[in-house]
Amino acid sequence: MILKNRLGFYLLVYGFFILLCGMIGYHSLPPKATSLLVSASLCGSLMGVLGIFSLRGVQIASKIATWVVAVLGIVFLWRASLVTMAVKAGQNDKAIVACVLTAMAFASLAMIVAIYFDARRSSAAGKTPQQAE
Repeated sequence: MILKNRLGFYLLVYGFFILLCGMIGYHSLPPKATSLLVSASLCGSLMGVLGIFSLRGVQIASKIATWVVAVLGIVFLWRASLVTMAVKAGQNDKAIVACVLTAMAFASLAMIVAIYFDARRSSAAGKTPQQAE
């Protein structure tokens, strides 16, 4: 089976990964990491919805996803740096949350690269990302 819309699939996987990271972060530090669980649930669900829209051919979904992924990447990087500084200051109970946030930032970077190459592949074929292949 040839996947006709890779970007939609990647967005679904990214959304699931963000959701999973939120659960891992929450279970590592339950009373203090509720914001991580809530934000990861919302962001993961949003990316899943954008992935479904992209798979169904809604052209604006890839543009929205590009901006959302970029903003999330910046937020995850910012939060990871704050938590990493807290770990270096001696709050070792936040080490898992720092790793999870760093993984989320790297996943966002990987998604930006995937979006770029999907757009490049589509423009080389003279089609929008949803019309490719």
